[in-house]
Amino acid sequence: QTCALPISLGFARPFLKDRIAPPDPEGSAVRTVILVDASASMRRPDLWKDAVSRVSLLLNEARPLDEVALLTFSREVRGVFRFDEWKSAQVDQRASLAIGRLKDLEPDWASTQLGAALVRAAETLAEADSGAAATRRRIVLISDFEEGARLEILQDRKSTRLNSSHT
Repeated sequence: QTCALPISLGFARPFLKDRIAPPDPEGSAVRTVILVDASASMRRPDLWKDAVSRVSLLLNEARPLDEVALLTFSREVRGVFRFDEWKSAQVDQRASLAIGRLKDLEPDWASTQLGAALVRAAETLAEADSGAAATRRRIVLISDFEEGARLEILQDRKSTRLNSSHT
């Protein structure tokens, strides 16, 4: 079974803390990177289909001011739908365009480099921060959390704080 895990980024030492993220104030924009595990373990029956369904729900919940980017990862991180594509698309077509691209993909046979994927997602958020209106940033991780997922790279990231909420 897959799990969606929102991860908010700050500026302190790395740690994980289980909590439910507070709701966003009405009218505030949220910038979200959806990070989808596309490693070999996601080839197990129904995992990829479940992941795509979860992404579809998240994309359809996005409000007009929100910004969303969609990435997949296994050994490498791949951009599926960028923030600039999301912003330039018609509001009523954004979710279907992004999910259409994800549906064209399937998990590969590579291992899971979760740590590197989280770092790239954080970088994607940081790169999008120049002058944008979003008040909250988050990473939503959709994965089966395979036991061999590699997180070592996070030990080198002293400026990243990870708060997680399980949904």
